[in-house]
This record gives sequence, C-alpha cells and structure tokens, in this order.
Amino acid sequence: MALRQIDYVSKARGAMPASVALLARREAMERDALAPPPGVVIRREPAGPGRAEWVEPASECGAATVLFLHGSGYSKGSPATHRELVARIALTAQTRAFVPDYRLTPEHPFPAALLDALQAYRFVLERTAPNQLIVVGDSAGGGLALALLLAARDCDMPMPAGVVTLSAWTDLAVTGPSTRPGAVDDPIVTGDMLRDAADLYLGGADPRSPYASPLYGDLSKLPPLLMQVGGREVMIDDTHRLAESARAAGVDVTVDVYEAMSHVFQWRASTHPERDNAVARIAAFIKERTEAGSGSGRLRTSGQGTSGRT
Repeated sequence: MALRQIDYVSKARGAMPASVALLARREAMERDALAPPPGVVIRREPAGPGRAEWVEPASECGAATVLFLHGSGYSKGSPATHRELVARIALTAQTRAFVPDYRLTPEHPFPAALLDALQAYRFVLERTAPNQLIVVGDSAGGGLALALLLAARDCDMPMPAGVVTLSAWTDLAVTGPSTRPGAVDDPIVTGDMLRDAADLYLGGADPRSPYASPLYGDLSKLPPLLMQVGGREVMIDDTHRLAESARAAGVDVTVDVYEAMSHVFQWRASTHPERDNAVARIAAFIKERTEAGSGSGRLRTSGQGTSGRT
C-alpha cells in the first residue's frame, strides 16, 4: 500500500525547470567541493541512480556498509559535493559507503528523492545483510533517511542496524520554535529559507506527510538512532522533537548536541576539532551496531566527550 501511495503522488506534481540561480549554486557546490583524504577509493556504480558511487578505504575494511544520503535542501548536492565527509566516515569506521545520486527538485519534486532512496536501499540490501547496514544522512538527507525507513517498514522491508542523522530536517511544515526569527544564532539557515526549500520540494504536497516530514509519522519499530546537531541551528528542534517522538515509540535514540556549532558542521567545518569528535562518534556507532549483529546493542557513551548530549 505504501509504495502505491508514493507512486501515485509522484506524477510530475509541481515539476518545473531549475532557475538559472539554482543551477549556478549547484555548479558552485560541485566546483568548490573538498577533495577526499588520501587512503580512499572512489568507484562509480552504474547500477545506482545517477552518478551513484562507492567510497571505500584503500586498505581492507569490514563487512559493514553505509548508505549515505546527502543534503542541501533536496535541490542541490551530489555524491561529489559530500565525498570528503563520506570518505572521512568510511576511513574512521573502516567501512565502505554507497552514495546514491537521487533526483533533485524542482525538476523532480517529492517523492522522487524518496523513490530513488528506496531504490538505493534495495540495491544495497542485495549486497549487504540488514544487520551490517547503517543509513546516514545530513540535513535534508537526514530527513530523507528517516522517511526512507518509514516507507521501507511500511512495505515490510528489513530494517538496517542503525541510522545516523546530521542536522536532520524532519519538519517541512517548519513549525519548530527554533525556526522563529531570533530564536537561535544560526549563521547558515533561516526559517524563511526552509519554507522556500520546502515549497520547492513539495510541489503542493502535504508538508505533514510522514514520507516528506518524518516528524509526523509513526516512528515505531525503527532501529537505533544517533542524531547529531549543532547548538546554533534553526533546525535544532527538528532533532529534539523527532528524538522525543521516537523514544515515546520505543526507539533507542542518542542525541549529541555540539553547542557552539552550526548546521552540518561535520561537512562544513573541515578542520574543526568538534568535527573530528563527531565523525569518531559516528564511526563508533557504526562499529557497535554492526558488530552487535542482531541489532540489539546500545551505543556506549563513555569517553566520547561531546559538547552536549541528551
């Protein structure tokens, strides 16, 4: 039922060409993307959507796989723009990562990105056991990761061993108190920017659809979550409210708040010590969840030392 509903609302709703300004921003992101660190191998994956790729340590790595869904408001970004961050995670966790190139809005509005994420999820599950799979996403990709799992669960697909979100955008209705003007000192994102991005992605669809805004969904039966967020973010309440709802539904949730940091600092702050701390936390979660095998372990927090944790 869930897939039929998603397919039904995918009939070119709100589709339009990208503006010249948006195309320029996409090109600038590609041009300015950081190079991956040494010690990784990048392989194109012709069977994946778009310019999908694998990012792997050059040395031997374990059996675990990361499915990474990039952010940038559903309208920008690609495997290339996030390659450096994905490579850091893969090297630190000693695992491989698959990064799909999902379709972007406004040319392909909701639910095109979700359909591509589901395709990528199936693709990875054909090659990796569910208890060896971790789904990771930043910003819009974090919301997409959670929406993907809601759709996968509703279609009776197996759940992965865990999920990691970085500054997840979980509420496209943009109702969080932290999105109000002056609520936080966010140098990257404003509430108005979120509303504009949501309108572009939704193309007239309901902003409270759980497949667009997982905050409004039934979060039961999801795997353990590690949610990282900066303390200065307009979207900080997207993380806290989602975590609260997930816990109420019986989900194991760890929230790391990095008080002085802004939106997706793990990607933007390439030389900041908090970024290294956050990536180490992600790697520890990946290792513990996949080494648990059965998917029933909990993330140990001793000795990790983030700026804030709930």
